[in-house]
Amino acid sequence: YIDGETITAKEFYNILNAKNNVDVKTSQPSIGELICYFRDLIKQGYKKAFVLTISQKLSGSYNVVCQAQKQLKDEIEIIPYNTNTVCFSEGYFALEAERLFSEGASVEK
Repeated sequence: YIDGETITAKEFYNILNAKNNVDVKTSQPSIGELICYFRDLIKQGYKKAFVLTISQKLSGSYNVVCQAQKQLKDEIEIIPYNTNTVCFSEGYFALEAERLFSEGASVEK
């Protein structure tokens, strides 16, 4: 299932509650999915994408973003950022990045 697209959070939790011993797993996005996502951003006029990922040590997501960065380097500037975490603090990273960008900070900051 693709979170929020092919199943809602409510449906997901209903499945968990209805069945015993549900084997829940996560998966990193495929390179194809990311390429499509970034191409949609390009069509919307975006020139840069700052991408926060969970820890590179716990997921291949960072590496997939880096692959997309290489493949699309002539179309959009993709800036991958490995947060080295895998918890609710991801949201804080996103909020802080949004605050800094809205204040005109550079990506390096």
